[in-house]
Amino acid sequence: MVPGHPSGSAWVPSRPAPPPRRAVRLHTLGFLAFLATLLLFLLAVYLPNKRNEILAAWQARLASLASDRAAALEAWVEERLQDATLLATFPSVQLLAAATQGPPHPLAVTAQERGHLEEVFLSISRTSRYRGIYLLDAAGNLLAASPGAPPLEPSYLAIAQRAVARGESVLDFHAHPGAPPAIAAAAPVRLAAPPREAGRIAGAILLSADPTESVFPLLAREPVPTASGESVLVRRRGHLVEFLSPLRHRPDPPMTFTRPFRTEKLAAAAAASGVETVDEFVDYRGQAVLAATHPIRHTPWGLVVKVDLAEVLAPLKPHAVLAIATGLAFLLALVTAALSFWRVQQLRYEATLASARARFAILLDQLNDAVLVVGSDGRIREANRQAEVLYGYPRHELLGKSLLSDLHPPDTQGAARDQLATGLSRGEVRFETIHRRADGQLVPVEVNSRRIELDGGPAMLSVIRDTSERKAAEAAQQRLVTQLTTVHRVGRQLRTQLERQRLEELMIETLEELFDYELGGVLLLDEASGDLVPFAVTSTVRQAAGSAPQRQYVTDAKIVKGQGITGWVAATGESVLARDVTQDPRYVKLREDIRSELCVPMKVGETVIGVCNLEATRPDAYTEEDRRLLETLADQFAIAVHNTRLFQQVRELTVRLVEAEEQERRAVARELHDRVGQTLTALSLNLSLLQGSLPEATRERLAPHFSDMNALLASAAQEMRDVMATLRPPVLDDYGLLAALRFEAERFAARSSLQVEVHGDDAAPRPPAAVELVLFRAAQEALTNVAKHARASRVTLTLQQHDDGLRLEVADDGVGFDPAAPRQRGRAGGWGLLGIAERVASVGGTVAVESAPGKGTRVIIEVGEAGARHGADRR
Repeated sequence: MVPGHPSGSAWVPSRPAPPPRRAVRLHTLGFLAFLATLLLFLLAVYLPNKRNEILAAWQARLASLASDRAAALEAWVEERLQDATLLATFPSVQLLAAATQGPPHPLAVTAQERGHLEEVFLSISRTSRYRGIYLLDAAGNLLAASPGAPPLEPSYLAIAQRAVARGESVLDFHAHPGAPPAIAAAAPVRLAAPPREAGRIAGAILLSADPTESVFPLLAREPVPTASGESVLVRRRGHLVEFLSPLRHRPDPPMTFTRPFRTEKLAAAAAASGVETVDEFVDYRGQAVLAATHPIRHTPWGLVVKVDLAEVLAPLKPHAVLAIATGLAFLLALVTAALSFWRVQQLRYEATLASARARFAILLDQLNDAVLVVGSDGRIREANRQAEVLYGYPRHELLGKSLLSDLHPPDTQGAARDQLATGLSRGEVRFETIHRRADGQLVPVEVNSRRIELDGGPAMLSVIRDTSERKAAEAAQQRLVTQLTTVHRVGRQLRTQLERQRLEELMIETLEELFDYELGGVLLLDEASGDLVPFAVTSTVRQAAGSAPQRQYVTDAKIVKGQGITGWVAATGESVLARDVTQDPRYVKLREDIRSELCVPMKVGETVIGVCNLEATRPDAYTEEDRRLLETLADQFAIAVHNTRLFQQVRELTVRLVEAEEQERRAVARELHDRVGQTLTALSLNLSLLQGSLPEATRERLAPHFSDMNALLASAAQEMRDVMATLRPPVLDDYGLLAALRFEAERFAARSSLQVEVHGDDAAPRPPAAVELVLFRAAQEALTNVAKHARASRVTLTLQQHDDGLRLEVADDGVGFDPAAPRQRGRAGGWGLLGIAERVASVGGTVAVESAPGKGTRVIIEVGEAGARHGADRR
């Protein structure tokens, strides 16, 4: 029995015969030499492997960071190019550009029209935070600019001239002496052209953005702080690499520092060459770095995300010191143990055994894991001090208990017996299970057991580790991954969601997926009253005890700005986490059972437009992590709400533009009928009178000429009627959409020699004139696309009415195209389809295109009942 140890059992082997002294020396020296060789080998393998592990971890981190930064930059670039392209299609922009070209567009532009365009430029500059917006003609002369825009410099003009020369949108950095750098996006302005002809480029739209407000802050963000890391934008300029963004380790302003392109292993050179990789490089200081390079699409830029190699490998030094120190200590301990073993071989074996028992007992008690010795019957024979802590039993109660029944809950006792049998038969076993403490609490554990001999029989020596903290950490990590995945997915959905109803549903679904709350959602500041009103707010209630909770939408609440926690957040723009609202004097009761509240502001720039508010019936329902997560969502919600409002404004503007266009068409058609038609009629009558007043001989001699003149008058009258029908077909107003489609199909078939069929029934009741007109114009544009691009022989127009509105389908058997490919002017009617989509969106409709190369094309236009109310009924 070991002195001071409560157990009288032991598991050390029976006493062996002491070996001779000379044999002990030789065995000891040979064993030490073997261990020293093994130690050196392990160090030679361990340190390089550790270095590779550190480099691999950093490479993965830098690659992920570079990919994220590149994706964000490419999204920003795409938005700037889309803005420039969209502005270039504005009718007022094309009108002003056309006015400088002379015939066939001898249009005079008034100061009022020019001022209106500049106001539009100013509004877009403020909304999208541009330095300035410019309209230039093809020669580079300034036609219009947003008020307050900086003067044009040669570097600006060079980018605009590149867009005009290439006939496509371009974007790049530019700078001139004495001014900070800027980013310019330019798009050519093409004038409308007859079918089958490319429109002339009359000028260019130029947008100037401040990189210090967008690109540079994006590069400066770091998810993990480092002492030397940075993200840098570069581009190639001849034999040099130009650094476009601020440098962390140099004071040079952006676009003023360069390095030779052929510098060996220069990370910036690889990025400027469009190489995407993660490798060891040198940076602009000549310092060895680990860098990830990534090209930026649609630009000549390259992205470098780097950190000094010395900082990357800094953690390797303590590992090396620790490994060497551990090896030396281990070797020293082995030498000491071997010498001690050699010297005590002459002592009595019983004293050695007693000492070994005492040391082993102390060692067991110093372990951080519980250790149990379990007999083949499942009873505990020995336990260390950590086992007392883990199971909550004192040692004398723990010994003799059955591991299979006393320390296992009922549902795992069967598996415990199988695991004990497996360990006894195989010699070792490792598994995870659930154990039960003295107080009944269940705790997850990891068990590593090995078979030993105890008192002449088999037993299991089990090392048991409490995995509660590890499980909790894994659950927290999984929760974080789920939250980040959800935020990323919702962010993509919010960027494309412009309809209010679907946006409300998406916000509520997201909040319910990520948070537990009984009352909450999104409230927006009303622009008229300044009060907070519900945008997407729900309340969860239970109709009866034990029943499932039911969602109810809150629509009639109104909160005065500055009152209550939500009003205070809207007024100050600061978040509030109230763990117990009964202790917060700002709280205003909306429900008696609410105990905690989390409210964060929704901002666009620095302007608060609303709040995200969550309220729960239990105290301490939310944490600081919940606050940060909700703030992230609130930023995305705010941008989505702002985009929805802008989309509504654009839709209303489109409606007004379409109405103005149709009014002008009607006016021109009316003028043709009233003036030119009457003139042709009078001319025909006068010609008949003149022919009748001539002598018969003269009349017969001039008869062929009179016949030609009458034919010319008839042809002119018919052409005038065709122009009037194109401008505003009377059949649309008089007989409705289906008749107008048949009329247009006949005219189109006569012009194009294609077979055109029209199917459908007249809508009852007849839809508003705005809807009929939009569908008719969409059909005209679709037929024009067929004639220009499809190379088809047959076209079918189908008009259907259903419960939700109208559906118009235009199908051809032409060559088709890939709808997923980027749309370009002159290919598959890309701009024509965009024009159709803009018109249909003005009445709340949608456009879908189904096509594939060699399989024809179907354009499907649907206008819902609610969308059909856009625009006045002008019949």
